[in-house]
Amino acid sequence: MNPKAQLLSQPSYQLSLPPLAIPYISNIENANINEDFPLMQNYFIFCFYGEKICVGQVLALYYENYSNHSFNTKPVTKIDDISKVTLKVFLPINSNLFTQYTPEECNIFTHRNPSNIIFHILSDNVTINDQFLTLSNLAKNYYSYFKRNDVISLILNNN
Repeated sequence: MNPKAQLLSQPSYQLSLPPLAIPYISNIENANINEDFPLMQNYFIFCFYGEKICVGQVLALYYENYSNHSFNTKPVTKIDDISKVTLKVFLPINSNLFTQYTPEECNIFTHRNPSNIIFHILSDNVTINDQFLTLSNLAKNYYSYFKRNDVISLILNNN
């Protein structure tokens, strides 16, 4: 387990923070990627883009194969099985609203290491209308927790 996940997954750390809708986040140590909730193309994650927590739509997953990155078409059940991920990034506008466009009206597509994946979220909690993405239910509560300055600092310092 990486140091970021160890610290964030400790109930004592999470409960010492001011009360939020999520006092304890299960499966944070594996970014919520597991046999019961595999990561696949077109699924959504929380990720870093610079120092902002954004929503990423998974466009492609890769695994390491003979020192190269090979395209993966199967569901991924362990974050350690990912060598690279291609994302379409949605930037935050306010509490649960994101946009796919930069101020220059460009989309952001990026290749990232799996260490950029913070947490896999349920696609049912994500709605895309035109250029906007909205979080609802549990995904909205998770985002409220992860976007906190103290949590962002902790993740960035342990990444």
